Amino acid sequence: MSELIENTSKVNLQDLPDDILLSIFTYFSCGQLCQVIGCVCRHWYLLSRNPTLWKYIDLSNHSHSLTCQAVEIMCHYFQTAHSLKLPSYDSFKDENFTSIIRFCPRLYRIDCSFCVGITCQAIINLVDYCPNVIDINVEGSNIQDRAVQAMSKLNLKSVNLSHCTKLTDESLYLMANGKYVKFI
Repeated sequence: MSELIENTSKVNLQDLPDDILLSIFTYFSCGQLCQVIGCVCRHWYLLSRNPTLWKYIDLSNHSHSLTCQAVEIMCHYFQTAHSLKLPSYDSFKDENFTSIIRFCPRLYRIDCSFCVGITCQAIINLVDYCPNVIDINVEGSNIQDRAVQAMSKLNLKSVNLSHCTKLTDESLYLMANGKYVKFI
């Protein structure tokens, strides 16, 4: 019996099958995948870049640590992203937003709620780079009518414009009369 316990105590994480390691890796943030997991060994580096880990990207926990350099490193893995949640703080600006979305052509859901540093130009860029977006949350942002006009070109099913105090009735009317929007 002690021989059996001794043999099992020598199991190495690297001996686990790839699908188990990928399951474990889903618990790590994007930053941890790039800066920690990918540095353990070459095998883990390759696994940490697996497209299945990059479909749902949540950058909201990165707070103020999300530098342009970190974004540039991670962006190359965003090409398979379907859903993106951005951090909501003032210093997250258009250039951060645009540098991320230009690598996300398959994006269909984006949450940039309370990203007050994002302007109309960022939303216009979103429409250009991510034409498949069907769900957008811009709650509490500083967008204006021009952004809503750009969003009206998308086949949106759901849009959250609450707490967007710079919008006029005309832009809300435009969005409400969209042929695809089901939830505003």
